[in-house]
Amino acid sequence: MRHEQDLPTDVGGMPTVEVQIKTPTTQSQSKARLHAFSPDSKVPKMKIAIVEPVGGHAGMNFYNCALARGLAKAGAEVKLFTSSTKADASCEGFEIINSFDGVFGKSAKILRAARFLITLFIVAIKCRKANISLVHLHFFHYSILEYVTCVILQSSGLTLVATLHDVESFSDSTGPNYYKKIFGRVSHFIVHNQFSLTTLSKLLDEKTIKENVSVISSGNYLHTVKVLDTTIAKRTLDLPIDHPVILFFGQIKNVKGLDLLIEGFSKYKHNGGNGSLVIAGREWKDSFSKYEEKIQQFGIKDDTFTEIRYITDEEIHLFYSASDVIVLPYRRIYQSAVLIMAMSYGKAVIVPDLPAMLELVADGETGFVFETGNTTALARAIQSALGDPTNLSRVAANAYDKVKIELDWDVIGRATFETYKFAAASKRSAR
Repeated sequence: MRHEQDLPTDVGGMPTVEVQIKTPTTQSQSKARLHAFSPDSKVPKMKIAIVEPVGGHAGMNFYNCALARGLAKAGAEVKLFTSSTKADASCEGFEIINSFDGVFGKSAKILRAARFLITLFIVAIKCRKANISLVHLHFFHYSILEYVTCVILQSSGLTLVATLHDVESFSDSTGPNYYKKIFGRVSHFIVHNQFSLTTLSKLLDEKTIKENVSVISSGNYLHTVKVLDTTIAKRTLDLPIDHPVILFFGQIKNVKGLDLLIEGFSKYKHNGGNGSLVIAGREWKDSFSKYEEKIQQFGIKDDTFTEIRYITDEEIHLFYSASDVIVLPYRRIYQSAVLIMAMSYGKAVIVPDLPAMLELVADGETGFVFETGNTTALARAIQSALGDPTNLSRVAANAYDKVKIELDWDVIGRATFETYKFAAASKRSAR
């Protein structure tokens, strides 16, 4: 995908976006020229809704607002139905409706499910009253809840486009039972990288992959970044000023490999490395007690600082600003918001050699790469990163430049808007 300033022009001076889609079965590339509305276009705006219930409850608010703003700039009239999302200066050109506030919490599961379904019916009614014809959904899991969501919205006459953030859920054993049911309700799919496309090709037929799947990257977080002086951030968090900070940030669950980082960090320390490990985030279907045991077992308690809780939007900048390097020791991943956020902060990253990671990170250029699951290799990567401050700064700057240039939300918004128009036209032609 090209950067905005490099976009070619077409008829009438309107910008076009080129999206490359690689078909896994043939490995051939096809380029679709996508025409966005010019700002002064007299064509009526397409009315769309983004329905993403989680919002600020679990960190999706930054992504949602960036996408909505990019779509609005492309010429769409956007309503974002979500939760716990505050409107600020970055939320221009679209409407935020926190319909799902109160749905999440610690009340009984059946009560939360009932509130969710009632809210979903209300959202469907609001969409139809607003003459919205297309809804953009976001999937991380594939259960009866996602299936019912599709049924309710599609039964209301709405065309469904879905971004598959995790093509296969890391947590739901029921996923395989619902893939076909859910996917059968969706008109067009979006995935964020070629690895996700390859995985999806195992679940969908070749014709659907070729005609109804788009690869559109997730965007950067430059619009949310608030960089503080590293020393000030360390003091605010009560961290040692003279130690480099190695940060693990985000949800704590088995697939994220925090246990691998704890062991790798201990090997780094026992080999004479200098630094503090900071772990910030809350558990998700996991218990931090087993990680505490490992911290004690490996003798790194004095060098490990933990904040095992939800990190608020107002605190995020402190942790990223205080860090010298961010480590993502994951066992599996389809795409990572933490990775893009770290690069948006101009921080060097250490990642495993998983395909989705390697689509953004080149070893020694935009980050540091180690063999997945190998704690000795992870220790070496930490040493390589922190052992040469000049090179660390170069790699961090390269990472920032990469996401700034290649992951521009304005370009992504235009490509996504064209996907909507294609999905709507395909539905009309199928009638």
